[in-house]
Amino acid sequence: MRNAILRAIGVCLGKDIVTIPPQLVWLVEEAITVTRSADKQIKEASGEFKRHWVLSKLLKMHPEAAERDVALAIELALRKR
Repeated sequence: MRNAILRAIGVCLGKDIVTIPPQLVWLVEEAITVTRSADKQIKEASGEFKRHWVLSKLLKMHPEAAERDVALAIELALRKR
């Protein structure tokens, strides 16, 4: 159900709704998962280090994805928290 809503209206960020292209929905969902994992695994690191770690991990998992799309997905994942 959550995936269907996410695909239909984009990512809800509080009162704002950011519409993302359908081809990037899977990347945002993946970024949410990896970002949460980073928060649990790397508790004492800075936010910038965690962002870089998540970016690196996602680019290794999905080499076909553009770096700017992955960076956008990470920012949306961080806002979603």
